[in-house]
Amino acid sequence: NPIKRDYKTIDNKKRPTIIVCPQDAGNMALMYQFAMIMCPKGYNVVTFDWRGFGRSNKWPINEVYLCYTEFFMDIDAVIDKIKLLEEVDTAKIGICGYSMPAFQSFPVFQRRSDLKCYVGGALSADLDTIVGYWARHGKPVIIPKDYTKDLYPMNIAEKITKPCLLIVGELDEITPAKMVVQDIYNKLKGEKEIWIIKGVGHGALFYNKDSFHNYVNRMVVFYDKYLK
Repeated sequence: NPIKRDYKTIDNKKRPTIIVCPQDAGNMALMYQFAMIMCPKGYNVVTFDWRGFGRSNKWPINEVYLCYTEFFMDIDAVIDKIKLLEEVDTAKIGICGYSMPAFQSFPVFQRRSDLKCYVGGALSADLDTIVGYWARHGKPVIIPKDYTKDLYPMNIAEKITKPCLLIVGELDEITPAKMVVQDIYNKLKGEKEIWIIKGVGHGALFYNKDSFHNYVNRMVVFYDKYLK
């Protein structure tokens, strides 16, 4: 629906705000479902389109590239923008992502003191594991040269002292649960939680309506603890 709705707030109260990073191969349309669950719980929910996607300006995307460092700038721009909004409690901003968006947002979370907590679903410890997975499945992908290994979650996890919730499927072959635990979760220095979802693979979030609601409601419990 291309008709733009007027932006209105229900009152003048400042609320904790959650940034939902969108899929790495589409626009933000799917992410409205997070808002449908989180907003009634007392949160502002913000999502966006990466450059080159959806309603964002055109930008050359090489589909063979696994990710782009320029997406860090996109997340920074969203954070800086929402901090100017009167309805945002700037002391209570969280961020989340699933799969590659979790990977993209993790270094930003580590670097920015204005992000208070993080939820990462199917967060890979490195990009080499993902490249290897897709190579075995006949879909070669490339890591951009400027995406250096010092940006990998496994190499920055020990620098993080803020609350984190990691979620991964027990049967995930792209971001294996064992890797998430050993290479990321065990290295985190702050308060941390992990939820290994039994019997599901990488797409656990999108299996069905019930699994999605369970996933987001578990996120809300975490955010209630650290943003309210």
